[in-house]
Amino acid sequence: MGNTLMRSLSVLAVAGASLALAFPAGAATGSTAQPTPQGTVNVQGRLHHVPKALADEINSQDWGGLTAGQLAQAGIRPGMQPDSAELAKADVTLEAAQKGPVARAGKYRAHTESAHGCNKRVCIYVWGKKLKVREWDSTAANGGYRCTYVAYWAAGKIIGTSRQVCGKSSFYSVWAINRSFKNKTKLCNTWVGLAGRPCETVHR
Repeated sequence: MGNTLMRSLSVLAVAGASLALAFPAGAATGSTAQPTPQGTVNVQGRLHHVPKALADEINSQDWGGLTAGQLAQAGIRPGMQPDSAELAKADVTLEAAQKGPVARAGKYRAHTESAHGCNKRVCIYVWGKKLKVREWDSTAANGGYRCTYVAYWAAGKIIGTSRQVCGKSSFYSVWAINRSFKNKTKLCNTWVGLAGRPCETVHR
């Protein structure tokens, strides 16, 4: 009986060693964790890779549920001037290129001849002649104290943002852009933390 017991213990020891080799200490025995799906956001012609859920929300161009911190993950921040490479391809005056969009808190007086539209809390105002946009403005209705900034979208990419503005009243942004766009380019505006994505299309 003693020999039989010893043989059984030897078999168990060999089996245990085999299992230890098959599953080293610390090795996961379940399925490996899958990488987080990635998406892209086009900011001034540069593609930024962020988690797909965040990219989808940014690209929806309705930023009512987004924070400045989330947008910063995709390289979006206040006060982004038009990219110099983009300016080289477009008809933009030096004055407009230096100024960029300017946001303020307060009441906005719209030009009556502008093409305009509103979506939720955000409005857009565009005027010029055919493909040349002389000025492009935006407003946002605000119901309490907050800090925000506006993004300017053209053909699905951000071409500029205003500096951050804070206040209790509504906000507006003015941009004397003086730029020519391709026919049927869609121009849109979004404000951080304020729902809405109004657009206007440039055409001949």
